[in-house]
Amino acid sequence: MKILIGTPIKETLPVGYVQSFVNMITHDKDNDFTLQLEYGALYDARDRICRRVISDDFDCVLFIDSDMTFEPDLAQKLASHGKNIVTGLYVDKHENHKPLLFTVLSPENEDDPPYALRTGMDLTKPLITVAGCGAGALMITNHALRMMKIHTHDWFKPFKGLGEDVSFCHRASLIDMKVYCDT
Repeated sequence: MKILIGTPIKETLPVGYVQSFVNMITHDKDNDFTLQLEYGALYDARDRICRRVISDDFDCVLFIDSDMTFEPDLAQKLASHGKNIVTGLYVDKHENHKPLLFTVLSPENEDDPPYALRTGMDLTKPLITVAGCGAGALMITNHALRMMKIHTHDWFKPFKGLGEDVSFCHRASLIDMKVYCDT
């Protein structure tokens, strides 16, 4: 599989990320990896990476945030599910250290965000469906990006009250495309 590793960055890459990346490309001989680092606003960087997936005909993008460390089999695990959009399970480092998985809420007014951190998940299943997720370890197929592009000009441009990652998931839901999490 031809995989574009997309990493939005602000500064230099941390040593942990570089070590994880080197371990992945030396461990995983089944896939052909290309790394694309993008500076700038997070959603613009992610959208530029998505455009390259389509223009250079990659099979998928695997977004890995620069502050992440990850197992060498991450790409293999996510791809093995055969889903259009699948995230790895990781936790929020800044707040409460809960998985960055979201559920849909019924907001009391239109200014309230319609998503909240999901709790009470059955993490014993190898794959679960989620309404939204962080994009720090997110695999998206070329097919999914093309299908979404028919309906939107931007994949990651934030909706009011949402981050770029959950905004992407919301756009996917608008065309009945499910988001999964490898647990």
